[in-house]
Amino acid sequence: MINCNLTQSAEKVGFKVYTAGYRLVLKKEWTGSFPAGRFEAVITSRDTGGLSNGVYYYVIEAERPGGGARARAKAGGLVLLK
Repeated sequence: MINCNLTQSAEKVGFKVYTAGYRLVLKKEWTGSFPAGRFEAVITSRDTGGLSNGVYYYVIEAERPGGGARARAKAGGLVLLK
């Protein structure tokens, strides 16, 4: 589950996972009308099934309505153990 706070309204929210070598291995996007405030989304095991044990980095992005600027959160760490 992804929990984050949006500081402004957004029309697209994305979640990207990178390896330690900065190779993109997972990309998930949600589109719609998201008001400022708490954003919650679920990523299923089917989405992460191809990932093996290891250390990954993730980034959450939000795009403003009308094709405006993109806001990107600071990269976070993720340790995957199956």
